[in-house]
Amino acid sequence: MKATKCYYSHHKVMTVLALLFLCPAVATEAFSSARVSSIPRGGSPGASEELRGGARLRALTTQRERRWRPLKQSSVATTGPRLFPRGENSTMTATLVEEEVIDAVFPEAPDAAVEKKKKHFLKRIDGIVFVSYLCNVMALSLPVLLVPIAATEHATTMSLSAKAATVMVASQVASISSVASLGGALGKFVNGFICKELGSYFCSSAYLVGLGVCSLAFSLSTNAQTMSYAFAGMEFFASIQWASLAVMLSNYYAKEPVKLSAALTALGLSSTSGQLLAKFFGMTLSSAFHWRLVAQLGALVAFGGAMLISQAPGREAAAEVQKQKPPFEWKSVAHSLKAVLGSPLFLMLGLAHSMSFVCRGTDRILGTFFQEMSSLPPAISGGLTITITFGLIQGLISGAKKYAKCATLQDKRNFLKKRYVACISATLGLVALSQVGAGLLPNRWAMTAALALVSGIMASNISFQYFQFPAMIAQRYGDHKPVVISFLDGFGFLLSAPIFAAISKIVPSMGWSSGWGLLATLFGSAAVLMLTCINPILNLSKTPAEEELEKQQAVPLME
Repeated sequence: MKATKCYYSHHKVMTVLALLFLCPAVATEAFSSARVSSIPRGGSPGASEELRGGARLRALTTQRERRWRPLKQSSVATTGPRLFPRGENSTMTATLVEEEVIDAVFPEAPDAAVEKKKKHFLKRIDGIVFVSYLCNVMALSLPVLLVPIAATEHATTMSLSAKAATVMVASQVASISSVASLGGALGKFVNGFICKELGSYFCSSAYLVGLGVCSLAFSLSTNAQTMSYAFAGMEFFASIQWASLAVMLSNYYAKEPVKLSAALTALGLSSTSGQLLAKFFGMTLSSAFHWRLVAQLGALVAFGGAMLISQAPGREAAAEVQKQKPPFEWKSVAHSLKAVLGSPLFLMLGLAHSMSFVCRGTDRILGTFFQEMSSLPPAISGGLTITITFGLIQGLISGAKKYAKCATLQDKRNFLKKRYVACISATLGLVALSQVGAGLLPNRWAMTAALALVSGIMASNISFQYFQFPAMIAQRYGDHKPVVISFLDGFGFLLSAPIFAAISKIVPSMGWSSGWGLLATLFGSAAVLMLTCINPILNLSKTPAEEELEKQQAVPLME
């Protein structure tokens, strides 16, 4: 019966269209033989009268023309409601057939159609989070450039030979960096609990202020000991930002996984952009101004980030949620530890994900590798490690686009498999270049180009996992999101330190091929482990292609 009605309606529509276009007079006369539903006059619900078919058709077409003409004549796309919406002020009681006829003759204005399809993707909170994390990364990255300058300045005040001064500078830089890393390690495991208790908005803003204060203390330090403590404080306060901002976005986009993925992509780009800007402006400013002034400018950048976070959308709602939480108890810490560390899934994911931190940190050894393989000066070879940064940016952008097109779980797994295989293959490519590259590429610039390309591919294919996985994994653990993200960072920090220490022992005795071979083996093992246990995480997040597929599958069910 339903199919018969649909066929009849469709047949009637086609007949009316044919008559209307081929012979308008006949079409009008055909409708004049029967009465149809009434249409209000002047758009008023109360003023209605019965019109015969031809008059009704003319009335409907005239009304649609009035709706079309203002949109057609306007040169500016409409951004608000429709000029003549269906509602109390313009009630239309046209039959289905008549509405379809008018829609065919006078389609909606193109501007209105474009407006329906327009999507406001990134929101104000995304811009604030991007800039504030950019400030955090820039303020933290400046001391990496300033510590050698400060140590050299201190060495020149002493009566030392050139060789002794060089040794002293290297010793001070290593000592300051080692103490600073302890501050970062402490922050990785402590700040997750603090963020959970105090809230992501408050912690992000307050810790940026703390970062600025420590940066000021760094600029005022007069010896290596005070400088190392100030640098450690900066590492501690900066270590919470990724976790707190990721939690902030996860809560804000709790029911919008597609927008969450886009926001996390922007957050990852903020990290790499901050490092690039810090290197560029740090080198430029330190060549023109004293290093203390540059450190103070970094403090101002951190304070600016704190001001931005204090204006982020959703802070009032987050503050209300924090007020409703019970008072802090130590058993809540034990509960979080049990929920996170007591989960075998988290332990496997944390172990597998830590290798992405190792791959991300290969720029620590890449500069020396460039120098030895290409015979380039240290200043140039150190700068070439920027290929890792560019690879991370390219991989994050391309990975987000490709992942958004994955419509099924198998598509997501295939996407990750290709990324892991490409990363491992690029690492093996570095092994090959370290073995036979000197014979195949005698020109040092050709060798440099090959090393830059292969190392960039390696970083590009681990970038998506490095930036996106922590927040995706944290979605499974509810209120323990800050602890999960912090512990994932902590795992990466703890495991990367002994791995690079082992490589520093292997390379002098066995060569670079053994070092890169070890990394390729670790990356392969991590990929197998990750693909074994990642399915529950992939099922939690939906891509645009996945949502579109669900809509298409829901249409037949509704019919």
